[in-house]
Amino acid sequence: MDPNVIINRIIRLAKLDTTVFDEVRDDPAELIPALIVAGVSALLAGLGAFLWWQFNFDFTPDSLFLNTFILGGIFLAAMYAVWVLLAYVMLVQVFKATADLQALFRTMGYAAVPFALSLLMFIPVLHPVFAIVPLVLVFVMAIYAVQSVTSADSTQVVIANTVGLTVMVLVLRDRRYFERLPGCPHRRRPVQLDPERLASRWRTRSWQPGPSPGPGFCM
Repeated sequence: MDPNVIINRIIRLAKLDTTVFDEVRDDPAELIPALIVAGVSALLAGLGAFLWWQFNFDFTPDSLFLNTFILGGIFLAAMYAVWVLLAYVMLVQVFKATADLQALFRTMGYAAVPFALSLLMFIPVLHPVFAIVPLVLVFVMAIYAVQSVTSADSTQVVIANTVGLTVMVLVLRDRRYFERLPGCPHRRRPVQLDPERLASRWRTRSWQPGPSPGPGFCM
């Protein structure tokens, strides 16, 4: 595993040179480097989520670094692997096309590189750009990556990737996952009101509404 070769391929992908997928497709030695590239890209996306919290909120939930950078990155990588597996099932079982699973993981590993752009999502004005564009770029790269390892036509490749992407996004957007994050000051929980205390505060006009907690992972 030559780091210089890996970096060179990443640079070529940044230049939209999709012949990288043809190179790694038939090289069994590229499986581990491809998995490392995907894993590091997912971790960088998790780091971007951590920095987004730090730059945009005045509070810090418990274990924020662990939940966003470490566990968040691992969770994203796992869901990306589910995307790959679903695409493979769609191609082989539904469309009856030929495809090699290991070759698919090799090409899709490199296709995950755009996830790393999510590192810049902490920039307030550009947050929507670096939250959405990397996912779009990964989808485009995945089309080329899958097409290079299968006999399926382009429409079937797009459908297979759409299924994988949809499942990944739905799971990542599941707000019930974020409700379980510890230390979030505005997690959903039963509210117990003291009528006498509220009446006293209202009479003395000492009560002031608190600030809105705003959007975030903890809904």
